[in-house]
Amino acid sequence: MKTRVDTQEAILRLAAKEVLALVRQKPDARIALSAYQDCLTLYDVIRDEAASASIFAKARFFAVEEFEDLAPGAQKNCQHRLFEHFLSFADPQLHRSSFLTAAGMEMYDEQIAAGGGLDLVILGLGARGQIGLNEPATPYDSMTHRQKLTHTTKQAFADVFGEEASMDAYGLTIGVSGLVSARQIAVIALGEERAESVFRMLYARTDSIVPAAFLQLPPDVCIYLDKAAASKAFS
Repeated sequence: MKTRVDTQEAILRLAAKEVLALVRQKPDARIALSAYQDCLTLYDVIRDEAASASIFAKARFFAVEEFEDLAPGAQKNCQHRLFEHFLSFADPQLHRSSFLTAAGMEMYDEQIAAGGGLDLVILGLGARGQIGLNEPATPYDSMTHRQKLTHTTKQAFADVFGEEASMDAYGLTIGVSGLVSARQIAVIALGEERAESVFRMLYARTDSIVPAAFLQLPPDVCIYLDKAAASKAFS
């Protein structure tokens, strides 16, 4: 696991340049995209850094997560977030993009595996170490599944759940096993509110209840942190 720490602007530009370098090296890269806010911020920078959308002309994209009760394409769901911040640029017709649905969830892992697996996963961090919508205590061998969301996760997506954050809600997510099997993993964490999650990701036991701690196991993981997010882990 590698960590990169810099100012927010510098760390986002570094992460963007490294994503673009991967796609230049492998134009048909298969990339899984999370819709966490820190990831959306990165996607905006990738658009700025890319000389042209043509760099993504052969790439294939997979959403990491989705909210079960929001219709496909509904405003504020993960598909809408990813399209607004990145796919409208990289794949405007969505011909090369796949999204989680309740009907298609059971085939999602097979769909990813059929093309040779994921070359890159871009992840954010939840307040309790969530990755995707994998909540604390999600097992390492979990594949794509339906997940009951905790209040903490709903708070992270407050613009989606609003006053309904106290109600039961479910998400669909690539499981821990599906995420850690990617050939490369990039984690984006920005701001002091991510400092505790970063600390847990780096130092919790890999048999703990912290899903992000499993990212200690794959061979090629890079954590991009601004100085505030790194403050507890590297104080």
